[in-house]
Amino acid sequence: DFKTGEKNGEGLKSIIKDLPDKTGTEYSEAEKTVLSRVAPEDLAGKNETCGKATAYRLAKRVIEREAQGKQTGVDVDAAKVVVKEGKAEYEAVSQRMQAYESRALKYLADSGAIGKAEEKAIHRMSKEYVPLARLLEDDPFSVKPTGAGGPKRFKGSESLIRDPFETSQANVQAMIRAAEKNRLFKSLADVQIKADKDAPTLMQRKLSK
Repeated sequence: DFKTGEKNGEGLKSIIKDLPDKTGTEYSEAEKTVLSRVAPEDLAGKNETCGKATAYRLAKRVIEREAQGKQTGVDVDAAKVVVKEGKAEYEAVSQRMQAYESRALKYLADSGAIGKAEEKAIHRMSKEYVPLARLLEDDPFSVKPTGAGGPKRFKGSESLIRDPFETSQANVQAMIRAAEKNRLFKSLADVQIKADKDAPTLMQRKLSK
């Protein structure tokens, strides 16, 4: 929690350890189709437990974004099959991942780095948010410090996708860093505002012309 500093939910490791053990289980044809759009090097060395969970979360996001007219490069019919076949085993974990990412987004919003209206807009447009970062690109909808201090808008692409679980963790870490950076800026600004008129300037910012 940004305001209290108290832990307000579980972390990624706690969620991942509860994934159904699928080690040695073959992928379905639909799962293979969905995972074929994930960068091979990101899946290398990972067992079926992580692979199948990745296929499910990615499939849910694909269905949502394609319904909104956004190109993902992933076969929608295969994604629908993956969600239908995996819902009983993976939906609960998927919801916990959503809650994990939502807490990080709230942390960022509570810091003032993005507005509450922007936070609500992200939730409204991305109920099944899974980061679709592409090879050789920044995540098109990641929340990281930018000129406007907010997340980038999803543009759509057919490039290969980075492992959503790793990208999700990186995004959460970026949101926490952005929030703490904003906390520091606010603290310095408060000190400067309260300082005597002749006190040295603590923070200077170039104004755009």
